[in-house]
Amino acid sequence: MYEHQIELDGQVWNVTYTKDAQPPSELTVSGRLFYHSQGMPAIAGATIRFSAGEAAYECATDADGNYTITLPPGDYVTSLTMPDAYIGRGKMAVNTTDAAILAGWSVNPYPIPMVQFLSGDVSEYYGHLSSNDAGVIQYYFLYEQWPAGLTPPEYVHSWASLSIDTNGNVDVNAPHQLSLSHNEEGLDIAVRASGDFNGSGVNI
Repeated sequence: MYEHQIELDGQVWNVTYTKDAQPPSELTVSGRLFYHSQGMPAIAGATIRFSAGEAAYECATDADGNYTITLPPGDYVTSLTMPDAYIGRGKMAVNTTDAAILAGWSVNPYPIPMVQFLSGDVSEYYGHLSSNDAGVIQYYFLYEQWPAGLTPPEYVHSWASLSIDTNGNVDVNAPHQLSLSHNEEGLDIAVRASGDFNGSGVNI
């Protein structure tokens, strides 16, 4: 708000006016990256990428899994590059219990973290869990490879605050999207290995 005095016909007038606030040119996003299992262990040395069209911005997590990045306002899609120590370790988190729990959840859903849902969506990646996904996970546990034609990512991630309690027609892109219009603190990111539906974790 601004005030200004003008003199007109011998009288002094106070004029008050406001100026529209300009949107900030840069905003700060921060949070913590962790593996979604017991204890929520931090993932250090990961690279988080925020993409907006052809523009992309990256930051790395520190020893405690924390990240901070400065971005222009806009709509972003996140992607993740895991540290070298995690590559190939995802298979260690997959077992027969994952398949059994997923099969039960698919017919009787209850609230679970979104990252857990994504970890189970291994057969078609279309936002619906079924006995097919359970079978694929069981196959992976037995043979340490996915069935022919299936190539799930080794790890999946989601905003940690997201959860789901229904099965089917799930937007599997939403957990990676961010519409940024103000500073965001505490935007934690949860990670799981594909197939690790019970969250047994990766031993690093």
